[in-house]
Amino acid sequence: STQSHGGTVFHSNMSDLRERLRGERRRDRRLGESRGEDSTRSKDRDKLGSERDTMSESTPLSFARSQDRASGGLVTRSLDRSADIMRQPLSQNADASYFYLMVSGQVESLQMQGGDNMYCRYNFVWGPDWDSIHGQQIAQSQYASKHGGADAPLVWNLPFEMTFRSFNPSGWPQLVLAVYGTDFFGREVVRGYGSIHAPTSPGRHVRYLRLFSPVASSPLARLLGWLFGSHSEFYDMTIVARSEGREVARVQSAGVVKVIFNISSRDLDRFGYVTGPPH
Repeated sequence: STQSHGGTVFHSNMSDLRERLRGERRRDRRLGESRGEDSTRSKDRDKLGSERDTMSESTPLSFARSQDRASGGLVTRSLDRSADIMRQPLSQNADASYFYLMVSGQVESLQMQGGDNMYCRYNFVWGPDWDSIHGQQIAQSQYASKHGGADAPLVWNLPFEMTFRSFNPSGWPQLVLAVYGTDFFGREVVRGYGSIHAPTSPGRHVRYLRLFSPVASSPLARLLGWLFGSHSEFYDMTIVARSEGREVARVQSAGVVKVIFNISSRDLDRFGYVTGPPH
């Protein structure tokens, strides 16, 4: 457009004005987008921090905990915590309100008359005041056969390792064993059960666990079980570690299992419990 003022003509370049307005709008738009991205990043950081706090509070000690790799703060923890817990000084322990017990060793062999080609299965049980923080609770051995005559032992050498923590010695961990074999017709049957408490004193211990097997309530039931392969057995092998429900159970001796224990403990003296050397 053309305007006159005092005899002077001013030419306004409207195209230049429109370009300046567009540039200002683009700058405002970029500034708004930058602020929005900063706000989104802040929200994501807050959300990630809350998720880490929740994981650290709710994740059990027996599992490895890690942070998100995208956050650049990856933290990994090994599942094998037994040696770390035993080596840590008390001041570095995350929770000093417990004492710790490490049980390792092996189910070495079985001595049984009239049995061959058998395997065993173990199961650790403990009281309600105890927690398992490392180890395999249940395991099974290979089949073993006798070599050297009917009196030779069946050797398994089945290893085990568990680490517990507690504030109450009641419910001290027990090792429960079940031995399985085959009958005359090649069917799998239970040959014996047994349970033993883990030793209380540190060191190496050799224990002999006597097995027993359930007996049918009548000769007729025993004959039918032999014919149809339904021999008497416990529906839950851990029942042998408890006294409930065993008042009327009839059992017979089945054999002896040799078990080797290696025991380590920590902080028992802080709770007033003294364990002596092995006898």
